Amino acid sequence: MAQALACVVIEPNVCVSPSTDSTPHFPPPSPIPDPSPSNHDDPHPRAPGAFVLVDVYKRVLEWRQQTSVHPSWHDWKEFIESSAFENALWVFARSAFKIASGMVPTGEEARKFFRRKEAAEKYFRVAPGSKSLRSDMNREWQRWEKRMRAEAA
Repeated sequence: MAQALACVVIEPNVCVSPSTDSTPHFPPPSPIPDPSPSNHDDPHPRAPGAFVLVDVYKRVLEWRQQTSVHPSWHDWKEFIESSAFENALWVFARSAFKIASGMVPTGEEARKFFRRKEAAEKYFRVAPGSKSLRSDMNREWQRWEKRMRAEAA
């Protein structure tokens, strides 16, 4: 015959078993929800990333149009698929993403925030300038070009 486990309730959420063990048994604590919403709970966490990628894309196209080097489509395709291109963008994109992620007001969805004009204005006031991206792109383009000439020779 199965015995039913009995528990004597001393206080709310505290019970003592009438067996030989008289230590109180506490139920596992339930997680307490945080009442304040944070940006980390945003259902659209990629919104700052998409915003930054559009900015980076525009700046890279500006660099390509303004630079004295006009690569052929084949060279351009190889360059943007190379690690040199990634290296040129990484520092700029990382700092721009940190800035964009920190701009979202607490309690507001990033997706909705970045659709507004004031978000773009605020971002461009504090975002890293194009000068650093241009110098990184020029440096990496020259390195990549030297590497391609060395491989061809």
